[in-house]
Amino acid sequence: MAGHCKIGDNVVVTAQSGTHGDIPAGAMVSGSPAFDHKQWLRSVTAFAKLPELARAIRGSIKTGKE
Repeated sequence: MAGHCKIGDNVVVTAQSGTHGDIPAGAMVSGSPAFDHKQWLRSVTAFAKLPELARAIRGSIKTGKE
């Protein structure tokens, strides 16, 4: 955490998160760079599906289907 960042009251920064900039009071952030925890949870779920999605896209491009 850089010295110039302002962290509000009751902020939760989860383990191994990289903060940047100010974090408002009551926020919960995760990730690196750190962003809203609920959005981070949705993103992590999507990350696991990326290889399957990439295969599906490649397959549809090869067959000309959309």
